[in-house]
Amino acid sequence: DETRHLVNAANLALMKPGQTLVRGRNAALYSKHLFSGFLRCGECGGAVTVVSGGYGSPRYGCLHSSKNGREACANRFTIRARVADATLLAGLRAELLKPETVAHVTALLAIELNAVIDQRPALRDRAEAALCDAQRRLQNLVTALEEGAGGATLRDAISSREADVQRLQGELEALAEPLERKLAVMPGWVRQQLDDVAGLLTEAPERTKAEFKRLGVSFTLHPVREVPRPYLRAEGTTSFAQVLSGQYSSSPTTDATDPRRAR
Repeated sequence: DETRHLVNAANLALMKPGQTLVRGRNAALYSKHLFSGFLRCGECGGAVTVVSGGYGSPRYGCLHSSKNGREACANRFTIRARVADATLLAGLRAELLKPETVAHVTALLAIELNAVIDQRPALRDRAEAALCDAQRRLQNLVTALEEGAGGATLRDAISSREADVQRLQGELEALAEPLERKLAVMPGWVRQQLDDVAGLLTEAPERTKAEFKRLGVSFTLHPVREVPRPYLRAEGTTSFAQVLSGQYSSSPTTDATDPRRAR
């Protein structure tokens, strides 16, 4: 099962509701607004995107409500895109760098690494058998070439078998690596990886949006109608396990850690 976490985000102050709708391509990929395409309405579940302000002062709001009126969705709250983007990004970066996040991702990776360690004897046996078979097949092709057989097809087959031998030798070398020592240094390494991702989120919007998609970032904005000033409460989810996805090949594991919620 995919591990998902709820991400901290500060309350967002409200401004006046919008009147117009901005249409375009997939906002998660093409919008210049950082979180456009990653926001949902807490009342109707529809998309929250730029609905007013244009290039002067764009504002996020419920697209369904903006397009179809209060009868479709009562959430008429909007917020300046630059305010929401800065607040949500700060919350996401802070969550990435929390000690609890480092500990959680380290635990996931340790489970995966230990699974690989347990599987190593069987993996090594299979790799050694495959290597022997590839070397035998390669030798048969070389012998045929030496005995006068020729042609581009035979030479291509030899090149393919040589590549197989090289790949399998690399696999055996990797299986000989002492992974147990990595468990001791893993927390520091995970912390550095998370720090790198947090740093990436300050780069160009297109790269940041690509990282949002990789991490499965999604925020839901809930209108809170308090007096004297209403506000939006942001709740977000992401899969921090994706930060280190594919580091080791092992069977899928199920995370038993309870998700953390903040409002």
